Amino acid sequence: MAGPTTLDQLIEKEQERKAYREEYNTRPVVKNRRTLYNQKRNSEMKVAKEYQDGKIDEEEANRQLVALAETYTNGVAALKS
Repeated sequence: MAGPTTLDQLIEKEQERKAYREEYNTRPVVKNRRTLYNQKRNSEMKVAKEYQDGKIDEEEANRQLVALAETYTNGVAALKS
């Protein structure tokens, strides 16, 4: 059985995690995927607001949401290529 973890070991482990997260978040594919997700989310919120305000009906809202999901999925798939 391993002994108790020291404070220094915990600090070192957290510093390694932080460094990895910073490096990971600078990767172009991660930035591009996050951009696609944010665009999708903002567009979904816009559709929801238009539906809530009565500017579009439920059928149109659902059609737009399906189209947004498809666009997002295709965009993410293109990043993997």
